[in-house]
Amino acid sequence: MEGVGTGTCSSVLDFPPFAVPVEWFAAAGARATAIILPAMGTPAAKYRLLAEGLQSRGLNVLLPELPGTGASEPKPSWRVDYGYADLVERYLPGLVAAARERAPEGPLQAAGHSLGGQVAVLGAVHGHADLDAVVTIAAGHIHYRHWRGSGAVKVLFAAVLFPFLTFLFGHLPGQRVGFGGPQARTLIREGSRTIRSGRLPTISGAPRDPGCPALSIA
Repeated sequence: MEGVGTGTCSSVLDFPPFAVPVEWFAAAGARATAIILPAMGTPAAKYRLLAEGLQSRGLNVLLPELPGTGASEPKPSWRVDYGYADLVERYLPGLVAAARERAPEGPLQAAGHSLGGQVAVLGAVHGHADLDAVVTIAAGHIHYRHWRGSGAVKVLFAAVLFPFLTFLFGHLPGQRVGFGGPQARTLIREGSRTIRSGRLPTISGAPRDPGCPALSIA
Protein backbone atom coordinates (compact mmCIF):
# COMPACT_ATOMS: atom_id res chain seq x y z
CA MET A 1 0.00 0.00 0.00
CA GLU A 2 1.57 3.30 -1.06
CA GLY A 3 0.89 6.98 -0.52
CA VAL A 4 2.03 7.60 3.08
CA GLY A 5 2.04 11.32 3.84
CA THR A 6 0.56 14.15 5.88
CA GLY A 7 -2.70 16.05 5.46
CA THR A 8 -4.89 13.98 3.14
CA CYS A 9 -3.68 11.44 0.60
CA SER A 10 -5.08 8.52 -1.39
CA SER A 11 -3.76 5.04 -2.06
CA VAL A 12 -4.96 1.55 -2.96
CA LEU A 13 -5.25 -1.54 -0.80
CA ASP A 14 -4.58 -4.75 -2.71
CA PHE A 15 -7.42 -7.12 -1.83
CA PRO A 16 -7.51 -9.63 -4.71
CA PRO A 17 -9.42 -9.55 -6.96
CA PHE A 18 -10.30 -6.02 -5.82
CA ALA A 19 -8.38 -2.78 -5.83
CA VAL A 20 -9.70 -0.91 -2.80
CA PRO A 21 -9.21 2.89 -2.75
CA VAL A 22 -8.24 4.25 0.66
CA GLU A 23 -8.00 7.82 1.91
CA TRP A 24 -5.68 8.79 4.76
CA PHE A 25 -6.47 11.88 6.83
CA ALA A 26 -3.41 12.76 8.94
CA ALA A 27 -3.91 15.00 11.97
CA ALA A 28 -1.08 17.12 13.35
CA GLY A 29 -0.06 15.76 16.76
CA ALA A 30 -2.63 12.97 16.45
CA ARG A 31 -3.66 11.32 19.71
CA ALA A 32 -5.21 8.25 18.07
CA THR A 33 -6.12 6.65 14.74
CA ALA A 34 -9.56 5.59 13.54
CA ILE A 35 -10.54 3.26 10.71
CA ILE A 36 -14.00 4.05 9.33
CA LEU A 37 -15.74 0.94 7.96
CA PRO A 38 -18.68 1.74 5.63
CA ALA A 39 -22.08 0.10 5.48
CA MET A 40 -22.96 -2.33 2.71
CA GLY A 41 -23.54 -0.57 -0.59
CA THR A 42 -22.38 2.80 0.75
CA PRO A 43 -19.49 4.58 -1.02
CA ALA A 44 -16.68 5.84 1.19
CA ALA A 45 -17.35 9.39 -0.03
CA LYS A 46 -20.47 9.43 2.18
CA TYR A 47 -18.18 9.36 5.24
CA ARG A 48 -15.70 12.02 4.13
CA LEU A 49 -17.24 14.77 6.29
CA LEU A 50 -17.03 12.44 9.29
CA ALA A 51 -13.39 11.69 8.52
CA GLU A 52 -12.60 15.40 8.20
CA GLY A 53 -14.40 16.11 11.47
CA LEU A 54 -12.40 13.47 13.33
CA GLN A 55 -9.20 14.74 11.73
CA SER A 56 -9.96 18.28 12.94
CA ARG A 57 -10.30 16.88 16.47
CA GLY A 58 -6.86 15.30 16.47
CA LEU A 59 -7.45 11.82 15.06
CA ASN A 60 -5.77 10.21 12.08
CA VAL A 61 -8.40 8.56 9.91
CA LEU A 62 -8.20 5.71 7.41
CA LEU A 63 -11.26 5.68 5.13
CA PRO A 64 -11.53 2.72 2.72
CA GLU A 65 -14.12 1.62 0.21
CA LEU A 66 -15.76 -1.74 0.72
CA PRO A 67 -14.60 -4.17 -1.97
CA GLY A 68 -16.52 -3.64 -5.20
CA THR A 69 -18.32 -0.57 -3.83
CA GLY A 70 -17.97 3.05 -4.92
CA ALA A 71 -14.64 3.52 -6.69
CA SER A 72 -13.48 -0.04 -5.93
CA GLU A 73 -13.19 -2.37 -8.93
CA PRO A 74 -14.17 -4.90 -10.17
CA LYS A 75 -17.83 -5.04 -9.22
CA PRO A 76 -19.38 -8.26 -7.84
CA SER A 77 -20.50 -10.69 -10.55
CA TRP A 78 -20.60 -14.41 -11.30
CA ARG A 79 -16.79 -14.36 -11.35
CA VAL A 80 -16.22 -11.88 -8.52
CA ASP A 81 -17.49 -12.75 -5.06
CA TYR A 82 -16.68 -12.53 -1.34
CA GLY A 83 -18.28 -13.11 2.04
CA TYR A 84 -18.03 -12.17 5.69
CA ALA A 85 -14.92 -14.28 6.28
CA ASP A 86 -13.06 -12.45 3.52
CA LEU A 87 -13.86 -9.10 5.11
CA VAL A 88 -13.01 -10.19 8.65
CA GLU A 89 -9.97 -12.37 7.94
CA ARG A 90 -8.30 -10.47 5.05
CA TYR A 91 -9.81 -7.02 4.43
CA LEU A 92 -9.86 -5.76 8.03
CA PRO A 93 -6.35 -7.03 8.90
CA GLY A 94 -5.06 -5.32 5.74
CA LEU A 95 -6.59 -2.04 6.87
CA VAL A 96 -5.18 -2.42 10.38
CA ALA A 97 -1.71 -3.05 8.93
CA ALA A 98 -2.05 0.01 6.66
CA ALA A 99 -3.10 2.21 9.58
CA ARG A 100 -0.24 0.96 11.76
CA GLU A 101 2.21 1.54 8.92
CA ARG A 102 1.20 5.20 8.84
CA ALA A 103 0.80 5.70 12.59
CA PRO A 104 2.74 3.05 14.53
CA GLU A 105 2.19 4.78 17.87
CA GLY A 106 -1.02 5.55 19.71
CA PRO A 107 -4.39 3.81 20.06
CA LEU A 108 -6.11 2.34 17.01
CA GLN A 109 -9.88 2.07 16.88
CA ALA A 110 -12.39 0.92 14.29
CA ALA A 111 -15.66 2.79 13.78
CA GLY A 112 -18.07 0.73 11.69
CA HIS A 113 -21.50 1.53 10.26
CA SER A 114 -23.91 -1.41 9.86
CA LEU A 115 -21.93 -4.13 8.02
CA GLY A 116 -18.74 -2.25 8.86
CA GLY A 117 -19.54 -2.45 12.56
CA GLN A 118 -20.23 -6.18 12.33
CA VAL A 119 -16.89 -6.72 10.60
CA ALA A 120 -15.06 -4.71 13.28
CA VAL A 121 -16.65 -6.69 16.12
CA LEU A 122 -16.11 -10.08 14.48
CA GLY A 123 -12.50 -9.15 13.72
CA ALA A 124 -11.82 -8.19 17.34
CA VAL A 125 -13.69 -11.16 18.86
CA HIS A 126 -12.07 -13.76 16.59
CA GLY A 127 -8.58 -12.32 16.91
CA HIS A 128 -8.12 -11.03 13.37
CA ALA A 129 -7.73 -7.36 14.33
CA ASP A 130 -5.69 -5.93 17.18
CA LEU A 131 -7.83 -2.93 18.08
CA ASP A 132 -7.77 -0.66 21.12
CA ALA A 133 -11.46 0.26 20.81
CA VAL A 134 -14.50 -0.52 18.66
CA VAL A 135 -17.39 1.81 17.83
CA THR A 136 -20.46 0.50 16.01
CA ILE A 137 -23.27 2.56 14.49
CA ALA A 138 -26.56 0.82 13.62
CA ALA A 139 -24.74 -2.52 13.54
CA GLY A 140 -26.97 -4.69 15.72
CA HIS A 141 -27.82 -8.36 15.16
CA ILE A 142 -30.02 -8.62 12.08
CA HIS A 143 -32.11 -11.67 13.09
CA TYR A 144 -35.74 -10.98 12.19
CA ARG A 145 -36.82 -11.42 15.83
CA HIS A 146 -34.92 -8.21 16.64
CA TRP A 147 -37.24 -6.19 14.39
CA ARG A 148 -40.65 -4.89 15.38
CA GLY A 149 -43.97 -5.29 13.55
CA SER A 150 -43.80 -4.68 9.83
CA GLY A 151 -40.01 -4.30 10.07
CA ALA A 152 -39.71 -8.03 10.75
CA VAL A 153 -41.90 -8.82 7.74
CA LYS A 154 -39.89 -6.55 5.46
CA VAL A 155 -36.51 -7.91 6.54
CA LEU A 156 -37.75 -11.50 6.17
CA PHE A 157 -39.02 -10.71 2.69
CA ALA A 158 -35.60 -9.29 1.77
CA ALA A 159 -33.93 -12.40 3.24
CA VAL A 160 -35.88 -14.52 0.76
CA LEU A 161 -35.86 -12.21 -2.27
CA PHE A 162 -32.21 -11.13 -2.20
CA PRO A 163 -30.67 -14.65 -2.23
CA PHE A 164 -33.06 -15.60 -5.05
CA LEU A 165 -31.80 -12.65 -7.09
CA THR A 166 -28.19 -13.76 -6.53
CA PHE A 167 -29.05 -17.12 -8.10
CA LEU A 168 -30.43 -15.30 -11.14
CA PHE A 169 -27.66 -12.72 -11.60
CA GLY A 170 -24.62 -14.10 -9.76
CA HIS A 171 -24.77 -11.09 -7.44
CA LEU A 172 -27.41 -8.82 -5.94
CA PRO A 173 -28.24 -6.02 -8.41
CA GLY A 174 -28.65 -3.58 -5.54
CA GLN A 175 -29.22 -0.64 -7.84
CA ARG A 176 -32.47 -2.29 -9.00
CA VAL A 177 -33.87 -2.84 -5.51
CA GLY A 178 -32.78 0.37 -3.80
CA PHE A 179 -29.83 -1.22 -2.02
CA GLY A 180 -26.72 0.51 -3.33
CA GLY A 181 -24.88 -1.03 -6.27
CA PRO A 182 -23.96 -4.65 -7.05
CA GLN A 183 -23.42 -6.76 -3.91
CA ALA A 184 -21.48 -10.02 -3.59
CA ARG A 185 -23.72 -13.09 -3.61
CA THR A 186 -21.98 -14.88 -0.70
CA LEU A 187 -22.21 -11.77 1.47
CA ILE A 188 -25.92 -11.44 0.67
CA ARG A 189 -26.66 -15.12 1.23
CA GLU A 190 -24.81 -15.15 4.56
CA GLY A 191 -26.59 -12.02 5.75
CA SER A 192 -29.95 -13.42 4.67
CA ARG A 193 -29.23 -16.67 6.52
CA THR A 194 -28.50 -14.69 9.66
CA ILE A 195 -31.80 -12.83 9.30
CA ARG A 196 -33.70 -16.10 9.04
CA SER A 197 -31.81 -18.25 11.57
CA GLY A 198 -30.07 -15.86 13.92
CA ARG A 199 -26.75 -17.64 13.32
CA LEU A 200 -23.77 -15.49 12.40
CA PRO A 201 -21.49 -16.47 9.49
CA THR A 202 -18.60 -18.78 10.29
CA ILE A 203 -15.31 -17.00 11.04
CA SER A 204 -12.04 -18.77 11.78
CA GLY A 205 -10.50 -18.42 15.22
CA ALA A 206 -12.11 -19.23 18.55
CA PRO A 207 -14.21 -16.36 19.94
CA ARG A 208 -12.55 -14.52 22.82
CA ASP A 209 -12.87 -11.39 24.90
CA PRO A 210 -10.88 -8.80 22.91
CA GLY A 211 -10.30 -6.83 26.09
CA CYS A 212 -10.97 -3.45 24.49
CA PRO A 213 -13.73 -0.90 25.18
CA ALA A 214 -16.71 -0.82 22.82
CA LEU A 215 -19.38 1.77 22.12
CA SER A 216 -22.56 0.80 20.28
CA ILE A 217 -24.78 3.52 18.84
CA ALA A 218 -28.24 2.41 17.70
